[in-house]
Amino acid sequence: MITVILNGYKRGDHLNEQLEALRNQTLPPDEILVWYNNPGDNDLINYDIGTEVPVAYCNYNFGVWARFYFAMNAKNPYVCVFDDDTIPGKKWLENCMNTMNEKEGLLGTVGLLYLNPLPPEHSSYYEHYLRFGWPE
Repeated sequence: MITVILNGYKRGDHLNEQLEALRNQTLPPDEILVWYNNPGDNDLINYDIGTEVPVAYCNYNFGVWARFYFAMNAKNPYVCVFDDDTIPGKKWLENCMNTMNEKEGLLGTVGLLYLNPLPPEHSSYYEHYLRFGWPE
């Protein structure tokens, strides 16, 4: 039901810790994929994750949004994309699914509840919101 996309970029040293945290979820993901953006000198082979889950290496830095495009390869209706320095707690995916069952939304490690829809021409995405969850 859940696909997790891990993102590697200059901080691949967290990937093994992320994988272990995903294995220990109370609601484990059905699929884990890794998007490795412009690895350069940082090689996933050093972290052995490439032998356990599918890894897409990109030799160019397409920026932060490329991992979301890569998520189109997910086989499941729910997709969770983690930054390369985010380690989920044991109930992270379970809590996300419980929240989605109550009210669907786009969930993140920092909660933002937007108070007013912003027009497309608006230059800032982080205005008119309430912040909750992870500390500032």
